[in-house]
Amino acid sequence: MPANSWKASQDIVDLVDEIKNKSHLPRLEAASIAVVIKDEKPFINDKLNLGKVSKFSLSAKMWHQKPHDFCITIPADLWATVLNEEQKKAYIDLQLTRCQVEYVPETTEINGKKKPIKDEWGCVKFTNEIKLDSEGNPKWKVSGLDLEVLTSNIRRYGLWYDELLEFKETIFAVVEQ
Repeated sequence: MPANSWKASQDIVDLVDEIKNKSHLPRLEAASIAVVIKDEKPFINDKLNLGKVSKFSLSAKMWHQKPHDFCITIPADLWATVLNEEQKKAYIDLQLTRCQVEYVPETTEINGKKKPIKDEWGCVKFTNEIKLDSEGNPKWKVSGLDLEVLTSNIRRYGLWYDELLEFKETIFAVVEQ
């Protein structure tokens, strides 16, 4: 871990566990999540610095006593000076929403080969079966900050930061035209 990063305090880890248990089970039940605080500014180019979520690599897992699947990196100043208690919960929920499990794609056999089934938009359709690695553990991925992630977070916590409010105003302005 770089010198400008440190392990999150127990109260932050407890909050992550609380929100994970409240809104992200059974999807993240088997996921182990590390939380790091990083000495970073709360805003970058006048936009909220949302930190980052990353997947632990196999080599990174070897160096930890407890192998983690994900790492949430929180900008120190964002946490300490910008977010209120409700926004902290919404922020953690947003980062947990980005932690995803991979699913097995739906397939069909064509000329003796399995081909993934696609929907009308050309996107691969998935089953509810979780994809497993060679050791039988769930395969994990990190979703980007896309509309699906933001929509899930907004359903649980509302429009909790300025960029979301601006997005709402933009949508309403377009609808009213």
